[in-house]
Amino acid sequence: MNRYKVRAVIELIRQRGHLPMDDFGNLLSPDEIMDRLALKDVLTPGECLAVRWELVAIMEAQQAIDHIKANMS
Repeated sequence: MNRYKVRAVIELIRQRGHLPMDDFGNLLSPDEIMDRLALKDVLTPGECLAVRWELVAIMEAQQAIDHIKANMS
């Protein structure tokens, strides 16, 4: 597994400023993000698993931040 490639993919996704969303403004699932970006075409199965875990962690952090922001106002 190429950890550098995994980091580069995650950084590219994070540079957008937000995770991809559906037409209704809901975050896509990690698998939907990976499908939309066709990551399985360029990553090994182990790298796909590592990216998926990173996406789950990013999503959980984003949901926590959104919750905190909603309760601060």
